[in-house]
Amino acid sequence: MKGKQLGQLQNILSGNKLRMKHKILTLTLLNFAALILTGCSVSGVFINDEIKFATADTNKQNEVAASIYLIGDVGDPSADKQEPSLASLQKDASENSVPEKMIFFLGDNIYDFGMQAEDDADRKEMERRIDEQMKVILESNSKGYFIPGNHDWDYWGKDGANAVKRQEKYVEEKSDGKISFLPDNACPGPEIIDVQDDLRIILFDSQWILQDYRYRSADGCSSKSEDEVYKNIEAAFKSAGNRKVLVLAHHPVDSHGEHGGFFSWEAHLFPLRAFVKELWIPFPVIGSLYPLARNLGITSQDMSSSVYKRMANRLDSIYTKYSPVAVAAGHDHSMQVLQMNNYLMLVSGGGLAARIRSLTTGKNTIFAYDDSGYMRIDLLKNGRMKLDVIIPVNDGKESEDVFSIWLN
Repeated sequence: MKGKQLGQLQNILSGNKLRMKHKILTLTLLNFAALILTGCSVSGVFINDEIKFATADTNKQNEVAASIYLIGDVGDPSADKQEPSLASLQKDASENSVPEKMIFFLGDNIYDFGMQAEDDADRKEMERRIDEQMKVILESNSKGYFIPGNHDWDYWGKDGANAVKRQEKYVEEKSDGKISFLPDNACPGPEIIDVQDDLRIILFDSQWILQDYRYRSADGCSSKSEDEVYKNIEAAFKSAGNRKVLVLAHHPVDSHGEHGGFFSWEAHLFPLRAFVKELWIPFPVIGSLYPLARNLGITSQDMSSSVYKRMANRLDSIYTKYSPVAVAAGHDHSMQVLQMNNYLMLVSGGGLAARIRSLTTGKNTIFAYDDSGYMRIDLLKNGRMKLDVIIPVNDGKESEDVFSIWLN
């Protein structure tokens, strides 16, 4: 090798070593910074006394025209006993004598890959998981609705549309049509449900927007592109008349959980627990690579990704323009009430106690809770709407209303 070429090679190798040192130093500094920032993790109930909101007293049932229950991410309920959040919800809805009761499961109804084919070895277990949720609807004599989430789309994989269609078919056939799976046929929606004369519910499949376009279908759908989904959501707002509007989907436009970029010190030190909860194997410094990669947008399911940012920005602009009373979702495994521009963002993804994840607060956090529960919205006969955040107590045999707020 000529002297000039050897010198160039030495310069390249020296430069690579220097860059590697810089990267290691940067990662180390980011690790320490991340661990310092995790000091604001939520533990228990958090209520922000710096944001003004109208607290609400308990309603008399004869003043309520309809109750709407919201719960998400219940896709792997306990096999040993009824999942506490489901037991609490079933008891609540069963004892609720209001004229109309509606229960919405907000996606990730079957972990981790949705409803598999009938000849799949795991099919019976997948059926058990959705059966546990359907039982709550049927035994409480409520109207029931399932919305798909990213896990229902075959872990947002190639067989996603088929997995969603299989789940729809199973739910509607097993319930003899008493429970609806919406939107139909793995379409994005939106779908409209008008509740009496006072409320319009707009729901859509947010995973359809995030799904790789090669693995989704628009055959027979009212919306055949992302732009048409947003256009039709706007149209649903415009045609609502004097009705108040509640929007439901799986993915929130804002959150302060892991999908929003927050990871506790445990997530940094014990990263394998994100995959197997029992793996308490410490990986100091190196363990922070997983949270840092998530914050760099390696998955479409995190708000740091470009595709999620694009969706959230489009939706937020629509919601800010038309001011729904609330937008509700799951996805992050926690309970949150966030003050957005002209509307409230509700995150009700605490369906499973075993899958609760890291949670912090932001400037717009009104309420936060890092454990399982569900939300109930009561539509009063005078048109007012009240939100309650409810948590299971004593394995769901009892419940506690930990937060109440007027929505209008």
